[in-house]
Amino acid sequence: VKNIICTAPSNKKTGKIHPTTLYGMKKAGATQILALGGIQGIGALAYGLFTGKEADIIVGPGNKFVAEAKRQLFGRVGIDQVAGPTEIMIIADETADPFIVATDLVSQAEHGPTSPAWLISTSAILAEEVLPPGARTSGQARC
Repeated sequence: VKNIICTAPSNKKTGKIHPTTLYGMKKAGATQILALGGIQGIGALAYGLFTGKEADIIVGPGNKFVAEAKRQLFGRVGIDQVAGPTEIMIIADETADPFIVATDLVSQAEHGPTSPAWLISTSAILAEEVLPPGARTSGQARC
């Protein structure tokens, strides 16, 4: 592959892509990186905006709007799949690492309110450690 063009949304405060995301893109062989997320990024890839190079294939996750943009572009460019909302359920006991459990839950929940994340645990201690600060008082968590 001659060109690997990556897109990711920028931080609203800094206007920059998170350094960890940039590192992953460079490790994957990105030849160009665009600070665009969502359907704006999909459109830029499909039509070669900012790069002059139209994509042959577009892959990666996104919300329902990204899924719809990829569906509409199918045929013009290749796509990995038209994905629906994601969801995750983790069943864990006291032997689970709370950081890994929380990371797995957030990796799917970050797609938006239509991407629920559930934790079922036999350990109240694990459940408490996985909860983000303030979740119980904000009504986000049900124990």
